[in-house]
Amino acid sequence: MSKTFIGPDGKLRCHWCSATPEYIHYHDTEWGIPVYDDQRLFEKLCLESFQSGFSWPTIPARSDNYQKASYNFDINKLARFKRKNEERHHLNEALVSSQKIIEEERLINKTMVIALLLDS
Repeated sequence: MSKTFIGPDGKLRCHWCSATPEYIHYHDTEWGIPVYDDQRLFEKLCLESFQSGFSWPTIPARSDNYQKASYNFDINKLARFKRKNEERHHLNEALVSSQKIIEEERLINKTMVIALLLDS
């Protein structure tokens, strides 16, 4: 099996993204692209961690909803994230509601906020 394929636009890409247009878009705009902005890096780390254990399109298909529900991944606002916000996430049908994700959000948000603030 080839490790690359030629996309509909004639560009050579990794074979893993050949299944859907969404994979191609992710490949071209997200995957392997360095991120230097703390807030954008924080967003990507959060979304990638939420993805763990789900089929690939589950979280990326809802990334706009997560952005809205997570204050556009504003580090300062999320540092003050309260339990009532977690309960609101459970009720939000646009998000994947699982205790695993809620617990990960709590841990990752606090850990990443501390790490990013210490690094600045």
